[in-house]
Amino acid sequence: MRIAYGNAYLITNGMMHRWLLSRIGGGSGKRGITFVVSRSGLDLAARAPVQSLVRKAILRFAKHDMQLVHRGLQHIVQACEENALRQPNVDDDA
Repeated sequence: MRIAYGNAYLITNGMMHRWLLSRIGGGSGKRGITFVVSRSGLDLAARAPVQSLVRKAILRFAKHDMQLVHRGLQHIVQACEENALRQPNVDDDA
């Protein structure tokens, strides 16, 4: 995982990349997904369909605390993976 100030960049494999991009949104990179973090480092921006999921994973994190961002992104991926077990992934056939 690669983290930079202002953005949290999560490197994933291709299938997880497409799956997360379709559900969370964010900028697409060649090897991962960029989650936009506010300048103050307090809020993770996400698209409406998964905002509640993101809020459950990260409510707030300390200003510029990249370790908390890192852990929060891991929680988001874990929550997404657990959610995927409960519903079929229709994106793979698209």
